[in-house]
Formats: sequence, structure tokens, C-alpha cells
Amino acid sequence: MRRRSRAGGKPIKARRRKAATLSRPSAPKVGGRRKTSSTDANTKIALLKRERDEALEQQKATAEVLRVISASPGDLKPAFAVILENATRLCQANFGVLFLCEGDAYRAVAMHNAPSAYVDARQREPLVSMTGTTVIAEVARTKRTIQTADMAKDPAYKKNPQYTQLFVRLTGARSFVGVPMLKNSELIGLIGIYRKEVRPFTDKQIGGRELRRASRHRH
Repeated sequence: MRRRSRAGGKPIKARRRKAATLSRPSAPKVGGRRKTSSTDANTKIALLKRERDEALEQQKATAEVLRVISASPGDLKPAFAVILENATRLCQANFGVLFLCEGDAYRAVAMHNAPSAYVDARQREPLVSMTGTTVIAEVARTKRTIQTADMAKDPAYKKNPQYTQLFVRLTGARSFVGVPMLKNSELIGLIGIYRKEVRPFTDKQIGGRELRRASRHRH
């Protein structure tokens, strides 16, 4: 029996109630996040492995230097050669030169993979001045590690046609780092490492703590 409205007596249509539907919350999109997290983790792992390998290489280099030092107490040349070879390798450089101080000049006492034209030049003139505006002279003045990103664009290149420009032409060197060798805060020599491309050395590479520490044992 239909109910009638009070006003007009017409039957009231039955109202159908719509079933309430609860919309499910959309599931969070975790695929992208998982992928990003996985990539970040892999990057960190690769970085840690690289740092571990670098540390092992430095330890190996130090051990080799100390072994040579203990095996040749009266001969400097083998120790210098090992120090320079390891420094060049650890810095991923093309060649290196180890100088010792002699008066107001450097004397090249060891060379590793140096171009033959430069080797010949150093044999003719073994002494290099520690004064002037060259980068190795600056190492002597400051007793600090000095890096030159591109020797061909460094002010010293233009100011020193007889040394810097000739050196770049003979060797093709571009990026350079000079590490002083110190004994009781006194400069006794210099390790020069060179690349034949413009590629600056990293902070870890130019730190040279292990090699400098090993060289101090020898002197």
C-alpha cells in the first residue's frame, strides 16, 4: 500500500538508496622509488669499493717503498725509482720526475716514463733553477703541494720561454702536480707528476701522504 502525501494525496515514490561505495585508496607507486633506492645503493657500493681499492694500492705502494729502503741502505737510486714509479701510477699520470735540492737548484735524480727528448735535455743540463716564476720554483718557495691544471695556459708558460715552454714542447705535458719532499720542515726535493692531457688531479691523488712518509724514512 502506497503512502500518500499530505498536500495532494499523490503517492510518494519510493526512494531508492544508492549503495555507498568506498573508493579504495590508490596504492603508492613504489616501483620508481625502489629503482632509485637500488641505484643509489649500487652507486654507494661502487664508491666504497673504489675507495677500498685506492687505499689498498697506497698501502701496497708504501710497503714496496719501505722494502726497497730496507734492502738498499747505502744506495738511494732504487728507493727513488720505486717512490717515483708508485707516485706516477697512483696518480694515473704519464710520467714523473724526482728532483733533489742542490744549492739553489733542483737535480733530476730519477725519471719514470719521461719522454726521451726530456731525458736527453736533463742529461745535458741536470740542474733546474729553484728561483724564478716556474711552478717548481713556487713549490720551493712555499713548500706546499701545487697543481697546475694546464701548463700551456699557466702564466709561467708565457713568462718562461727558456724552460716552461721548452718543457711543454719536449714532453707534451699539460696537467702537473708538484709534491715537496720535506725533512724536519726543510725542503730536500720535489716529486713532479705530469699528464699529457688536461685532467686535474684529485685531492686524494695529490695528498701523497703515504709516499712522502715513506720518503722521509729514507732520509
